[in-house]
Amino acid sequence: MQGLAFILLVSALVHQEVSELGISLPEMLVEARKVKAAKRHGVWMACNCKKRRVELFEKLNTPLEVLPKC
Repeated sequence: MQGLAFILLVSALVHQEVSELGISLPEMLVEARKVKAAKRHGVWMACNCKKRRVELFEKLNTPLEVLPKC
């Protein structure tokens, strides 16, 4: 029960953060799936990512450095 309560808490926090951006959760998940991300030297980098998606991740306190090609 404690593990389930923790998962529900985390999902509620994510839902709240996304709803504050003015975007629906399913739409945010679709946008996140379109990002090709790789961790290089301890930094998450996005490959061929549109500016709108980079801004969404920045608003969620998950900044991505963008590489032109991967």
